[in-house]
Amino acid sequence: MASLVSLFLWQLNLGIEFTGGSKLRVTFEKQRPKLENVKGKVADIDLGDYIIQPVGQSDYIFRMKNITEDKHQQILSTLEEFDAGLREKGYT
Repeated sequence: MASLVSLFLWQLNLGIEFTGGSKLRVTFEKQRPKLENVKGKVADIDLGDYIIQPVGQSDYIFRMKNITEDKHQQILSTLEEFDAGLREKGYT
């Protein structure tokens, strides 16, 4: 019962993983840059809350609020500074 009261009073703060938004997966042809470097580069783009997850040896997945096509292209062009052979594997 106390759990239900707590949920009602303070509500769940659902993170970006549960609230929907945009998801972008990219592959680096050359060596994948360090996560800290990628975060530093995309920090200048107004994405709100976002998560970047490394996947496999050469991919990253970006999860963020819904973004415009302009922001989507801005992310890609920023990441291409690391690797001109960057490939987009998926965007929703």
